[in-house]
Amino acid sequence: MTVHEAAAVLGIDRGVHRGELPALRIGRKILVPHRADPGHARHGAAARRAPRRRALRWGDPAAGRGDGPRPGHPDPPRAQALAGAAALGAGIAFTPALPRPPRRAGPRLAALPAVRTIGGAYLAYWVCMGAMWVLLPAFAAHAGASHQAGLLVALWSAGSLAGGLALAVRGPRGAYRDRYLWLLGTLAATSLPLTLPATVATMAVAIALFGIALAPWLATSDQLVAVIAGPRSSELYGWLTTLGQIGSAIGAALAGPLGDRYGGGPAFLLVTTALAAGLAIALTRRRTLPQDGRP
Repeated sequence: MTVHEAAAVLGIDRGVHRGELPALRIGRKILVPHRADPGHARHGAAARRAPRRRALRWGDPAAGRGDGPRPGHPDPPRAQALAGAAALGAGIAFTPALPRPPRRAGPRLAALPAVRTIGGAYLAYWVCMGAMWVLLPAFAAHAGASHQAGLLVALWSAGSLAGGLALAVRGPRGAYRDRYLWLLGTLAATSLPLTLPATVATMAVAIALFGIALAPWLATSDQLVAVIAGPRSSELYGWLTTLGQIGSAIGAALAGPLGDRYGGGPAFLLVTTALAAGLAIALTRRRTLPQDGRP
């Protein structure tokens, strides 16, 4: 369907043929005041018949129309920008300064061995997640059902929801450290079947299975963060979020060429590799993680 056909369906084809949508035309009439002089209509009509430049310039929203702001009045966009800047400056100037909290005694968070372990595993996990957001749509496209990529994501989320509900019903069992390692190992193991499906139906089963350990592992990771950082948990969450964004970007960048070439199959080995790397970090440094609710 062409643009003009779509405009005809929506009933705005007249505006499109004239090079201007009705909403834009109405908005311009509201924002740009007209001259009050008697010759305005004649001047505007002559300007519309004359060749016009299609450039808009800052401070001249009516460029090429023959219209302009009233003499002695600022342009509406400029006036709005100035008013917004003045309001922002006033807010900054009159906001009372809050007292800075005292620095807590103790080493920096980055110096804690447990924080480094959690951070390394979390970074690897987010490499996996960044890759998944690229590889799932690529798989659906290569399977000839790109419109079903959203269904695969929904099934993945449903698997995670089922795992989270099971954890909530049963309650956490075992030591924090052991549960953290077992669930991360389960994520790595259940990512291997993602390399096998060739159809959306089989991938639906594999992706739901892969999601089951996702929410429980994240919940256990949050518990470890609260134990490790204590009153500084919010700061540690901020650093982990930063690491997560970096890992997601790395995973997406690596998965792009693999998704274009393979679609599925070997491309999902990137997910397994990232999770295996996170598991290796956590296993080799497991003694740095708290075993129970004490740091």
